[in-house]
Amino acid sequence: MKAKCIIQTVILSIGISLFTLACDDGGGDGNATVDVTGTWTGAIVKTTTQENGTATLVLIQDGTNVTGTEQDTWTTRATVQGTISGRNVDLTIMDDVGTRLSGEVSGNTMVCTWTSGDGTTGTGTLSRE
Repeated sequence: MKAKCIIQTVILSIGISLFTLACDDGGGDGNATVDVTGTWTGAIVKTTTQENGTATLVLIQDGTNVTGTEQDTWTTRATVQGTISGRNVDLTIMDDVGTRLSGEVSGNTMVCTWTSGDGTTGTGTLSRE
């Protein structure tokens, strides 16, 4: 009886392990860092004034560090630097007012918000080309 119970426990443990492996999407704890390297373009909105515009980010990722450039309807080309953790990217755009951008990446789409040093806030959805 004791041997039968041990065998059932081992079989149950193997079954649970196989089920866990089959359900794993390769992302571990869901925080695997995505790669944001590329050119991202899309529509943006200044939420403080409801002005519509467009933006282009050209990003290069090295590990969790991100560098590149940004240009939008209101900003000529500015240098960008920041970090990525999981699907979340945090960038500093070194424009004339100092802008902080936070975004979440899913595949080739980045949904972002930003706050500028002058108090301007905004949102946008960018797609990787």
